[in-house]
Amino acid sequence: MIENLTRINLTDGSFNSVFIVKKLFFSLTTAVLLWSLYLVLHPLLLGNEERKLNTAADSTSGDDKLPKVIGVQNESELKVDKTVLTDDDILSQIKITHPNVFVAHLRDGGPRFNKTCGLYVNPLDIHYNNIYWQQQKTDNESYILYGAYFDGRPAAGGRIIRIITMIDKRNLTENANCLMWFGNEKPAFSKISHSLYIWNPKWGARNESLHPYVLSCPIPKEYGDQVPDSVTLVGHPCDRATNNLRVVYNALQEEFKKDFVVCVKALNLKHNASFAIRLVEWIELLRILGADKIVFYQLHVHENITRVLEHYVKTWNVEIIKVTMPGHLANVPDLMPTYLKYRGSSKRLQELIYFTDCLYQNMYQYQYVVLLDVDEVIVPRGEIKTWQQLIYDITLPEAFAAKNITYASFIARNVYFMDDKKELDDWYLEIPKYMHMLQHVRRDRNYIKPGGGIKAFHNTDLILALHNHFARACIGDPKLNCPKYDFDLKDAHLQHYCTARKNPGCTSPRNLTLDTNVWRFKHELIDAVTATLKETGFLKKSNLTL
Repeated sequence: MIENLTRINLTDGSFNSVFIVKKLFFSLTTAVLLWSLYLVLHPLLLGNEERKLNTAADSTSGDDKLPKVIGVQNESELKVDKTVLTDDDILSQIKITHPNVFVAHLRDGGPRFNKTCGLYVNPLDIHYNNIYWQQQKTDNESYILYGAYFDGRPAAGGRIIRIITMIDKRNLTENANCLMWFGNEKPAFSKISHSLYIWNPKWGARNESLHPYVLSCPIPKEYGDQVPDSVTLVGHPCDRATNNLRVVYNALQEEFKKDFVVCVKALNLKHNASFAIRLVEWIELLRILGADKIVFYQLHVHENITRVLEHYVKTWNVEIIKVTMPGHLANVPDLMPTYLKYRGSSKRLQELIYFTDCLYQNMYQYQYVVLLDVDEVIVPRGEIKTWQQLIYDITLPEAFAAKNITYASFIARNVYFMDDKKELDDWYLEIPKYMHMLQHVRRDRNYIKPGGGIKAFHNTDLILALHNHFARACIGDPKLNCPKYDFDLKDAHLQHYCTARKNPGCTSPRNLTLDTNVWRFKHELIDAVTATLKETGFLKKSNLTL
């Protein structure tokens, strides 16, 4: 048999080939069947596991199924704030973000004098302008309103609502009216008793389209000690109104006022990243000198500056008030630096609004308002180390001895400190290069003429409106001549730091002298600035050079 099989295999080669082909065909068919089975079953098995992971979501949603994300099964791993604010929570923030908006009567018509006259303006119906302003048109004027404030200072001689606004005319032609709102009561009518043009016509700006005013409305005596919640400006008492300003009254919460609040005009430093370092030094020096609070008005700033300001909001007493330009003015962030550079008159007119707002926001809590730019500081001299010593121990006794009156302002003369370190390359090795004021101690020997570029401490008991350099008006001062007193140059001056010599006072022929008076604060200032730069992430190594 074996021989026959052998003979067959040897004599018939076709048998072996057929056998092999059949075996290969069977193996290939089996493989194809198994692969097909895998392709069918694998999605089903995977889908079953996915459904297990998403059972809760599938059982509560009737929406079309969306692709599921596999990997994060515990929601605590997600770094996101899941707090859901209620409507009331959101509305409560408006008092901080928009202090001139009074949120009330959203769901009802609010109080009214009658069906057709003295109607309450719902916050949803206000004509807003550039976020922070409110508009009102009358027969002859167009108002862009910024804020309203309760003025109960003894010198005011009554209880008055002050309104600060931009108006489309330099000279008013009508005497408008105030509607004052007290809870759910009918409005109180009050005619504007005084209109103060904050700008001086002699300074020019005649052709500008918007002009700053302070309007005064006395509170009717029958309302006693009540302070209105809000006020509406109208041309005639029964006119349709489109504004409703919350009345700001930041009453004194302690037994005595604090000493000094510094107000900084609207910052526009979006394209100046490195100035954040100088800003830290500036703030820390003011703290050392005795400032109790700094208020920054802000248009647009670089994120580095935001980081610095927010640090001091959390760790000290810094307030940031975001603002916009009113009306049709160029609120385009990247265009704004050019606009403010070539439209100087418009810029200066707007600044008066913010300076005066800072006065009224803080007049009950601080004795003096100090208006400073971030490139200047009023620095005591000689043995005087703080603003408190300068005012209370030295200047007030001298001023009263000269004339027994209450002074509105104490004036510091202006002198320019040069920005020439990179040019001369004579850095002081014991002082970090990032300490701009400590490094730049070469100044002009000659002071700016009296009254030129001055800065001052302004008495909040008396001031009615503020200009960048002096008090524009005082209570009970129809001649607009607020009493002032100049610091003796041996006691204090204004150190105005040149920025790349752009100011004419920095480029004219110079007679320079070395003034190291600020070095008296050197060690304390370096330590404070260095610590803050580390806390804010600007300084990570032992040295930083800018």
